[in-house]
Amino acid sequence: MTEARRSEVVEAHLRAMVSSVDRQLEAAAKTPVRTLNDAYDIAHMLESSEVNAVFELILIAPLDDEAKKELLRTQLEEHVDRLNSFGRTHDRSVREGIVAGT
Repeated sequence: MTEARRSEVVEAHLRAMVSSVDRQLEAAAKTPVRTLNDAYDIAHMLESSEVNAVFELILIAPLDDEAKKELLRTQLEEHVDRLNSFGRTHDRSVREGIVAGT
C-alpha cells in the first residue's frame, strides 16, 4: 500500500470515528435525565465509546511534549477510574433514588 493510500485509509477511519462520536454525543444530549442513574448511564456509555480514542488522536497524539502527553493520558485514566469507582460505591438503587433537580 502506498503512503498516499495509507493516509487516505487512516483519514477515512478517523472521519468515521469522529462521526460516530458525534452521533453518540447528539443522542446523549437528547436523552432525558430524570435521576442520577440516568446521568451515570449516559456518562458511562460515552466513556466506553470511541470518545476517548478520538480525544487521544486529536488532542494528545499531535503533541510534541511527552510530559504533556503523559499528563493528559493520566488525567483521562483518572477520570475513567473515578466514574467506575462512583458506580461501585453508589449502586443503581442509590443512583435511581436521587432525582434530577432536587
